Order: sequence, then structure tokens, then C-alpha cells
Amino acid sequence: MKPSLFETHTGVLLDPLDLHPGDIDVRDVAHGLSNVCRFAGQCPRFYSVAEHCVRMSRRTSPGLELEALMHDAAEAYLSDLPRPVKTGIPGYRRAEKRLTRAIRDRFGLRGRSYPAAVRDVDDAMCLAEAKSFGMWGGGNPFGRDLPDFGRVRPWAPATAEIAFLDRFARLYAGEESLFVTRRLRVRAWTSAVLRGRLDEARVIASKGR
Repeated sequence: MKPSLFETHTGVLLDPLDLHPGDIDVRDVAHGLSNVCRFAGQCPRFYSVAEHCVRMSRRTSPGLELEALMHDAAEAYLSDLPRPVKTGIPGYRRAEKRLTRAIRDRFGLRGRSYPAAVRDVDDAMCLAEAKSFGMWGGGNPFGRDLPDFGRVRPWAPATAEIAFLDRFARLYAGEESLFVTRRLRVRAWTSAVLRGRLDEARVIASKGR
């Protein structure tokens, strides 16, 4: 295998710096994002990028839900970096922009980048997450008033993966049919029960009926 290639969750070998629309599989996106932790892993509990995207898609304006859900999809292939690091690595930004265009083409999203309204929701969600985790001293580094999205209670990675796929299935009108496997649901349900998250377990079970 070439050093520039890596294998995705669905078993496909790809070059993350040279991806095309046909290479993108939402199952890889969901699985990858569910295993990438926000805030470079510095939050007190694991909190996935997949959960962040699902929560954003539920809080954004009508018509922008899929934009919000997929806004960090490139991180499934490039991983997540803190904002200060991203801005300091031009090569990462170039790769992210190129991959974002491929993802947008794949799922029929217009334009080359995500709308400003989605970026505003991203900032508000980020602030809610930081406050929930007791980070940033409870302050607001964005320099402007943002909506209050309340507190965040992190899900297990398998729960976040299912939530991402279920949300995608409701929002995407393309040709791709989506099937969340029983095995994945059982894994997420077991994880929720073992962590004492019975409300979460009930939601997972109800979606599988």
C-alpha cells in the first residue's frame, strides 16, 4: 500500500489529499467524525465532532440543516485541529478547502464553502460546548452576542454515529440509501446502558423499531 493511502471504515483505500466526490461515503464520514474529539481532546469528557454537527443541524435555520450537518465532514478524513492551529498551517487549509468542495459536490450542496449563517451557528454551538465543559473561564471569545444553546451532555461515539446517519437520512434527498445496521445500534445501546444513560438507550432502541 502506498504511504499516501489510508483505509476507511468501509474498506476503501484513499489518498486524503486527493479525494474526489465519488470517493466520499457518508458512512465513513459518520464513523470518522464520531471518533474525533472536539477541542483537540482537551475537554473533560470525550465529545465527538459528529455530535457537534448533529446538534448544529438541529439548531440552524430551515434549509440549512444539511449544510450544518456536513460542515465539518472534511475532518473525517483530515482529523480535527484547533482553530489557531488551522490558521497557522496553510497546507491544512488548502487540503480542507479542496476536500470540502468534493464533499459539497458529492451531496449536492451549492457553492464552494458553507454559508455565513452556518458559521454563526458553529460559533454559538462552540460557545455552548465550552461553557458546558467549564472551559474558557465561562467567557465569550467571539466578541459578539450569540444565541444560547444551553448545556451539552456528550453521547457515546456509537450513539453519535447513529444520530449522524439518521439525521443525514432525513435531510438528504439524493440517490444514496442509508442503512444503520442492527449491530451498530446494539453496540450504541449497550454502551449507553453501561454508562447509566438510560434515556439515551431508550432513544436508540426506539429508532431501531
